[in-house]
Amino acid sequence: MGGSTVIWDAGNIGVSDPAEDVWFRVIVNQYGGMSVVNSAMGEYKDTYWEYKEGAVSNTVVAEIYTPTITPTPTITPTATITPTPAPEFDFVFRGSFPDPADGSEANLMVELNNPADINIRIFTLSGEEVISFEYKGVPGVNNIKWHLRNAYGRYVSSGIYIIMMSAEDTQGRRGNIKGKIGVVR
Repeated sequence: MGGSTVIWDAGNIGVSDPAEDVWFRVIVNQYGGMSVVNSAMGEYKDTYWEYKEGAVSNTVVAEIYTPTITPTPTITPTATITPTPAPEFDFVFRGSFPDPADGSEANLMVELNNPADINIRIFTLSGEEVISFEYKGVPGVNNIKWHLRNAYGRYVSSGIYIIMMSAEDTQGRRGNIKGKIGVVR
């Protein structure tokens, strides 16, 4: 507010002739107080200085150092709630064992960070689907068993098989992974 000026007409205060005006000006000073400036406009009897004043012949300045206008900055602490984004859906194929599989089953290792429904599809290298099945995954490492059989219940022959898995967690996020496994008979 420093340098701001408020000006008003005090009318005929202390004026001997009603045709004359007295002007007061209030300036906010650098200390936060006010400076009152009284300039005579015309001629009047100055009761403070006890002599007659001429037209704008002098200016009386009264410094008021006790602040009468006090700007008060207010700082109000406000709690902010920042939403934490849900973690990404992690769906990772950790491999299979034994690899190559030589018995009656193989274990497909999958890691999840959320519960998810997993769809497992196994193909030959030529792209023919061998079998598909579902698995309910839980957070952490999941051991999904494949009994090395095709959709007709017969054991698969020796070879390399492609594993394709898709999963959807409880929040609707999806993931797809691919892997391979060898079978030796």
